[in-house]
Amino acid sequence: MRTTLYVGGFASNTAEEALRALFGEFGEIAELRMIRRQSSPRGLGFAYITFAAVEAAEAALSLNGRELGGLPLRVDFAR
Repeated sequence: MRTTLYVGGFASNTAEEALRALFGEFGEIAELRMIRRQSSPRGLGFAYITFAAVEAAEAALSLNGRELGGLPLRVDFAR
């Protein structure tokens, strides 16, 4: 059951709320982990989003290539 997506390509100053709003359109988000440097609150431009349902994760794959803050997102199932 694959419910976790890798999301990359967004700006390091992207707010977690922006990702929640965008991906939350597809279903309930169980967990969102933005990867950050230990020494800084800024993100590294990628995150892992786990949905409560497989169908939501599959639907959210449609965001691959969509721009967020002028940058194209890379969305795929996490490995």
